[in-house]
Amino acid sequence: MRAFAVGLSLLACAWSASAQAKTYRVEPGPTAPAQADAAFLAAPAKDQIQFARGRFELTSTLASAAPQVTVRGAGADRTILSFTGQTAPGDCVTLSGGQEVLREFAVENCKGDAIKAKGGDQVHLLALRAEWTGAKPPKASGVAASAAKNVLIENVIVRGAPYAGIRVSDGANAVMLMCISTSDD
Repeated sequence: MRAFAVGLSLLACAWSASAQAKTYRVEPGPTAPAQADAAFLAAPAKDQIQFARGRFELTSTLASAAPQVTVRGAGADRTILSFTGQTAPGDCVTLSGGQEVLREFAVENCKGDAIKAKGGDQVHLLALRAEWTGAKPPKASGVAASAAKNVLIENVIVRGAPYAGIRVSDGANAVMLMCISTSDD
């Protein structure tokens, strides 16, 4: 009987470990776009996508509809997702599954909304930077939360947004703390 209890305990521990969230790591370099695309497509609920310190040259939208996904960098001045070579107009980093967390990275030169959380409840946009240093699309926001409830936007910096620096629309209960949005006009 004791052996059965020990076996059952080991099985429970193994199941618990396999049910834990996974972290997808994306490193800078020539394979970064493929790594990032794969991570955003593969990450199920509760997983984390971690961008290392460095500059990432990306060309297409990164989006996930899985709930409770976290996208994290090593800091808004240390992890830079550059979309200068973006091949088609569109948003750059978008989560739409609910309970999203986007934190500690920067998006530069997006041809649409730079960082966006769509829908859901308990959305956190923390320590982010969005910036346009060259040509700008006619209508784009730096950081946007749309159709979301209970939104926290904190320590966000937006520079040169062509439309709105920080935009919250069609949602409820949004709080912005220590945010800066500047225009170069």
